[in-house]
Amino acid sequence: MKEDVLKSGISRQLPVPLTKAQRDETLQELADRHAQLKLIAVQRKEAIKRFKRQADECVEDMERCAEELETKTRISEVYCYERCVGDKAELVRTDTGEVVDRRPLKPEEKQRELIDQFIDEVAAHEKTWAEDADKPKPTAKRKGRAKAAT
Repeated sequence: MKEDVLKSGISRQLPVPLTKAQRDETLQELADRHAQLKLIAVQRKEAIKRFKRQADECVEDMERCAEELETKTRISEVYCYERCVGDKAELVRTDTGEVVDRRPLKPEEKQRELIDQFIDEVAAHEKTWAEDADKPKPTAKRKGRAKAAT
């Protein structure tokens, strides 16, 4: 029986046994692809974290904008000064004079306050002493006569 060839030169993908060299090459390709897949997984996690951080920043900015629009105010740096009132320290805005914070005085601040008060009192007394020094001194007058020794 003679085979009747209808067409020749046809190519198909069919199973073929591997040679040792092909098997070693395929093992190396598998190891390379596995390492590449692990790297892609790490990069994916990093990208997800980066995108989440960017999204969180957008949400925070949106919340800040909404808060500003609702309160009609914005948090900005304002110069302030601290003053002593009794046994408390007050933080005062320089633009409005509003007290924005109060706290107890620290021990060293209480000491400074006492020293400042003492200096103020000494200065007031020095002024009085200077005025007194400029006044003429009264002379002492003796009353009566000296007793004679008997």
